[in-house]
Amino acid sequence: TSFRYPGGIFSPPLTLRTVTNQNFFSPSVRSAGLALMVVALVIAVGSAACVFIKRTGSYVRAAQPEFLYVLCAGSAILASSLAFVSFDESYGWTGDQLSSACMAFPWCFVLGYQMQYCAIMCKLWRVEKLLSVRRQTVKPQHVLLPFGIIIVSSVVVLICWTTITPLVWERTVVSPAPLPTTSFPLETYGRGTGGGGGRVF
Repeated sequence: TSFRYPGGIFSPPLTLRTVTNQNFFSPSVRSAGLALMVVALVIAVGSAACVFIKRTGSYVRAAQPEFLYVLCAGSAILASSLAFVSFDESYGWTGDQLSSACMAFPWCFVLGYQMQYCAIMCKLWRVEKLLSVRRQTVKPQHVLLPFGIIIVSSVVVLICWTTITPLVWERTVVSPAPLPTTSFPLETYGRGTGGGGGRVF
């Protein structure tokens, strides 16, 4: 005969203390992301070094090394944003540290992305001016106005976002506690939230 537990049930009751599945980052996924970040940083720094070493070559001067440096810097900043989304509580980070990392991610991602494409835009704009019918001397600083406007505007928006509704690390309950007498949920996950500020900005 089957054993009958209190309450007339035949299956063993749930334990009072359940082990919560907190969906921490997988070490393999984290390692792969950080490895790709390091590869991108090495390529960006190596490319900038090659431009500097070959800066006197005619083909490098024709490629406008000033904008190539900015392109490499933007690539490095964009790649470094991966470091801020590769950690959680399982690596000993506190909630405040994770909140700061969540807010640092859009700074690196947005500014790095825009530095890359603004450099390409200004580089092509300078070429277009040089190839125009009217003969003229076009230096890099003559086409930096759009670059400055876009970067300054982005910094202003990011400052407002960081000041008004910054991202905060929160752990959300997916599966609540199985019994009213327990306070430990079955499953949670953590993420950076900002009360809708991320969608606004």
